[in-house]
Amino acid sequence: MTSISERNLNRREIIKAVVHTYLKLNQRATAKELALFINENSLLQGTVTKEYISNILGRATFKCYPKRFKSVNGVWRLNV
Repeated sequence: MTSISERNLNRREIIKAVVHTYLKLNQRATAKELALFINENSLLQGTVTKEYISNILGRATFKCYPKRFKSVNGVWRLNV
């Protein structure tokens, strides 16, 4: 049985993987578009908000080098 913190970590990693794949196909997207994509396709149990997406991608951008995601005026893209 996994702890709540492990489940939250797994959820964040799944969201980053889904966003990475989505951005590879579509080049750019806002957090609202990403949340809508995840929620409409029922990719995760429960709903995901645009604020949650921005928080996760912002953390991924801050802690990793080279930066995986980049945001310009609220539009996210892969930093490749």
